[in-house]
Amino acid sequence: MSCINNCQVCSNLVASTGVAVSGSTLQITIPTMSINDNQKICLLVAQAIPSGAGVLPVQIINGSNTITLLNKCCKPVYADQIRSRRIYVLCANTATPSATVKSNNLCCTSFVAPQLTGTATATAQRGIRP
Repeated sequence: MSCINNCQVCSNLVASTGVAVSGSTLQITIPTMSINDNQKICLLVAQAIPSGAGVLPVQIINGSNTITLLNKCCKPVYADQIRSRRIYVLCANTATPSATVKSNNLCCTSFVAPQLTGTATATAQRGIRP
């Protein structure tokens, strides 16, 4: 469904009812609703982002369901990437409860991903000579 210019009459618009840090995540609470696979959701973050949220991953709370927020590269969206009073266009995935941000209005994050390091082995692989 394409967007219309007046979000107030759009059935995809969902305004958050709460934003809070809970444990190691930033949780955005929305009114309880049924969400279908590939459903478009226009999420309006209506409350202020807590100052201590930093680079915590963002989750959406829909009743008893927890939905992980992902960017277009399928990596987590972090609290420093979103702003209050903005609308984020999401596409829901119900197989693995998640939603991908389709709009291009995410800010850069200061999150530094950990580096994966392998350990060197002293034995040579079979069939390969040094």
